[in-house]
Amino acid sequence: MSILNLSRIRFCHVLLLVLTLLSLPSLSLAEVLRYKDSDGKTHYVSSEAKIPSEFRYQLKRQSKLPKIGKYKPGMYDRFGNLKSKKRKAPVAKVAKSARPAVTPQPLKHVVRTKPVQNKPVQSKVVQPKPKTNVASSRTPVEIYVSSECAHCGDLESYLRSQNIRFKKFNIENSEKLKNQFTSIFGTGSVVPGIKYKDEYFTGFNKARLNQVLDLS
Repeated sequence: MSILNLSRIRFCHVLLLVLTLLSLPSLSLAEVLRYKDSDGKTHYVSSEAKIPSEFRYQLKRQSKLPKIGKYKPGMYDRFGNLKSKKRKAPVAKVAKSARPAVTPQPLKHVVRTKPVQNKPVQSKVVQPKPKTNVASSRTPVEIYVSSECAHCGDLESYLRSQNIRFKKFNIENSEKLKNQFTSIFGTGSVVPGIKYKDEYFTGFNKARLNQVLDLS
């Protein structure tokens, strides 16, 4: 082999080494990205532009590295684990309060008195007040009757037994009262008709009458 061939081989080796050294920074800074396609197959690419747009949501970049702290002697135990710092809780110092000065008090003359005997308290019996019917003390009940009505007399007797004031309107011989009765109770209604304030109904119904008049 001639000297010229040896020099050419050495030149090619040196050139290849230089090119390799120049490419190292770009390789060290290259970022490898990973994504999965619709079939679940994993792909590795060197740039985000090579990832299809429908799969770029899977892009995950490497998080920043934690800060490197300084090593101090005694930070790790014999097994290589980092020792945890135990902080002691601060102990509050209680200041000794000075005792107040005690001033002597003059002696007081004690007067002895006889013990007072408590008299038994007589309890008063409060009797409940008798209930008063609202209808008998305020607005009278208006009743509409006729001479041929069988229950009109029973209604009058019941109101008198309960001490309830009432006004009786006999509609048999009065067209004015008949019209008034119809306007209140409606067409086709029959006597007796009972009206108290805003409540009105026909027929002698004790349960409803007691409810309207607030009778127990």
